[in-house]
Amino acid sequence: MNGWGSAWRLGACLGLASALLACSESAPRAGSQARVSTPPAVVHVHMISRELSQEIGERTYAELIELLTLQERLDTHAGDKRRLDAIAKRLVRQAVVAYPFSKEWSWELNIVKDDDINASCMPGGKMTVNTGLLALARSDEHKLATVLGHEIAHALLEHGRASIGRSVATQGALTVVAQSFKMGQLRLHTLLEGVGTVTLPLEREHEREADLLGMQLMARAGFDPVRGAAIWAAMQDAQPAPLLAQRLELYLSSHPSGSERLVTLTEIARQLAATPPAAR
Repeated sequence: MNGWGSAWRLGACLGLASALLACSESAPRAGSQARVSTPPAVVHVHMISRELSQEIGERTYAELIELLTLQERLDTHAGDKRRLDAIAKRLVRQAVVAYPFSKEWSWELNIVKDDDINASCMPGGKMTVNTGLLALARSDEHKLATVLGHEIAHALLEHGRASIGRSVATQGALTVVAQSFKMGQLRLHTLLEGVGTVTLPLEREHEREADLLGMQLMARAGFDPVRGAAIWAAMQDAQPAPLLAQRLELYLSSHPSGSERLVTLTEIARQLAATPPAAR
């Protein structure tokens, strides 16, 4: 095939990838009774159903809990579990009001013996909190509610489902490109890595969405947003990045920079604290 034909074929394949990425489904909006305003929707490509996403989350969580149980890495401290369950219950109540489809979820929370400062909420409301986060927050319910609210927001906004969709779309289209131009696996892998870097801004927007909605949820649940937002400053202090990493963070990270996040969340917290509860 001549050069023009090859160029057309490459353009068509890359156009397919762009079209799939642009074929967005807006983030699910809050129900008519919701008092929590949702952030603007970003590109969400939903190549799998909500039901399948929930099933994947529940199965993955069940396997994780089974493994952690065998490894004796589940924290069974009754006081910590009771405290976190109470925080989660208040957040879930607001989540269900804002996103009625989550009422069908089997919400669950477990504490993992892990020094990493982390937490998660899978599709279907399956949550984990690491003991490292408990230690950093010093069991402050407002700080813990801020992090849990952020993770719950990811699940409500179906970011995991959207990420799977983008992965399916880009990998499928680029595999066509690779086969069309007889690329080897190494070149295909390099191409996929390049596209992954291009989609990082979308991941950062997901983080910003979850930051905003998470703070709204925790404030609506009666927690102090200003006190809660202080957890992000503590995280920065606990996990300082080298200077070079800080400079590259804006371009190579799936999260907003730590400094941006701290400034933004502190401002959101101040605005929420000044807003009457019924208007949050």
